[in-house]
Amino acid sequence: MTYQCQTCGYVSRKWLGKCPDCNEWNTFIQEDSGIKSTSRKGSEKALSLPSIKLEKKLTKSCKLKEFDRVIGNGAVKGQVILLGGEPGIGKSTLLTQILNNLATSDKKGLYLSAEESPAQVKMRTERLSIKNENFFVLPENNISKALEKIRQLKPAYIVVDSIQTVYSDTSASIPGSISQIKECASLLIEYVKFEDAVLFLIGHVTKEGAIAGPKVLEHMVDTVLYFESETSTDYRIIRSLKNRFGKVNEIAIFEMTSEGLKEVSDPTNIFIENRVKQNIGSVIFPLVEGSRIFLVEIQALVSNSSYSMPRRNAQGIDPNRINLLVTVIEKVMGVNLYGNDIFINVPGAIKINDPAVDLAVVASVLSSFLNKELDLFLACFGEVGLNGEVRKASFWKERIKEVSRMGFKKIIMHKSEEGINDFEKVKLFPIGNITDIPYLIG
Repeated sequence: MTYQCQTCGYVSRKWLGKCPDCNEWNTFIQEDSGIKSTSRKGSEKALSLPSIKLEKKLTKSCKLKEFDRVIGNGAVKGQVILLGGEPGIGKSTLLTQILNNLATSDKKGLYLSAEESPAQVKMRTERLSIKNENFFVLPENNISKALEKIRQLKPAYIVVDSIQTVYSDTSASIPGSISQIKECASLLIEYVKFEDAVLFLIGHVTKEGAIAGPKVLEHMVDTVLYFESETSTDYRIIRSLKNRFGKVNEIAIFEMTSEGLKEVSDPTNIFIENRVKQNIGSVIFPLVEGSRIFLVEIQALVSNSSYSMPRRNAQGIDPNRINLLVTVIEKVMGVNLYGNDIFINVPGAIKINDPAVDLAVVASVLSSFLNKELDLFLACFGEVGLNGEVRKASFWKERIKEVSRMGFKKIIMHKSEEGINDFEKVKLFPIGNITDIPYLIG
């Protein structure tokens, strides 16, 4: 017998109070050390590359363009998709809608409900106005019994809600443990790979926000999706963390309504709505997420602090990045921000990891500190170095096109020798250092 950490999967021969790998406390559970393996059925001999035949159409649209893009232009035969997120954020609702869209007269869909009763699933389908004869519900959490019924039904699309509540009789561990998750997932993956079905797994998250048993599940599945938004807003953002059939860090945006999740095809209007005319400390930033570009608002508030240690608070941007940029402003521009509280906010509950947001943050902070109004139709993008230099941003031409498409007239950006005169509808202000910003605002 061995002991395994339920957070990271670290294995020890004895029980440990603290995991030496992830530093979590009281996460070790006794696991069965018996080695179990599954063998995927297939060809008995190795195949040369030219002899492998591909079907003309391997993908199937989920009839939700946002979801299709984030998984790779549709569901691929044999694809295993893991969807994680906070409780109540809409995982079951979304996959119920998708299964209904995929289940047709010749392709059955099965919802394996290991947590809810058939009546509870029926209540959700009625709320979503789903009446599909090829939508089947199987209330079962024993993987052996479930697979027996799955082989009889032969569904083309399977949803497992959730993988943590399904268990195998061959493992002595409790349901939800890493060995149980690995065993049950292996059996399900073996089936869908052989039958060319599509499998959707719903995964719970740990208190830190990671998918439970993350390393085990991430290596076993083809696609890992994660709900990023909080339940306090109506908007839901799904990001691909791993994808063998599409781009990583691609996002899909939905709005939660009484009729289920609805696509948001143009998210710019969400993130920049309700802007005030007295535009102090606010600037537009063209954000790149996966294959799409949309505009978000960067807000800054700088005020005199009543505390001995001024506060630095950031929502939607890494606070460490904000502290770095504030230090660069003080050092390069000689602006004394030490005695000021600084608050940065990105409306819309979106999180920005794009380094090109640096220039927008600097411009908004300076606008608030100097109490100078920014042009309502101004956008900024560019990475800022430690010496205050403004560096080239990725996809800068595409960013300019999106800013122009939305009717914005001015852009502060990095200097460029090529292509800078290709844009007529928008006025560009290329700068080499953040010291040039005060002359462009106000």
